[in-house]
Amino acid sequence: MIVKDRIQRSISRSKANAFVRADFTGFGSPSQVSRALRQLVSEGRIVKIGTAAWAKAKASSLTGNPIPIQPMSDLADEVLRKIGVDPEPGYFIRRYNQGQSRQVPPGITVDTGTRRISRRISFGNQVVRYENDFRNPEITNRRLDARERSRQSDR
Repeated sequence: MIVKDRIQRSISRSKANAFVRADFTGFGSPSQVSRALRQLVSEGRIVKIGTAAWAKAKASSLTGNPIPIQPMSDLADEVLRKIGVDPEPGYFIRRYNQGQSRQVPPGITVDTGTRRISRRISFGNQVVRYENDFRNPEITNRRLDARERSRQSDR
């Protein structure tokens, strides 16, 4: 069976809506898998949403172009979980959900905890932004205090 057909069958049978390259390692050589994924993207069966990340696609009711079948926030969570990150809603999304703010949060923001993520996840003009604990003043102050203590002990 052709690699493309095996990957297509795997995607259609899967309950997951987002996929990373590691999901397809057993289907053939890296170049065969890359070629098959490019063909599936060009056919509109999947869409590329980031570096080594794809999502199931459907035709847009407005333009007919392929679009992801799930919202980008759900796909971003799924991709991040597959690469080993436990995503949480961003600061402004948490405040809005808790009723502490009436301002609707702009865009898609995900809190990655202590992990630094450089992977870009996007589709069209929807880009996932990342927050982490390094911006949290409480944690930053603890780190600065630890640095100051280490500098004093070096003297």
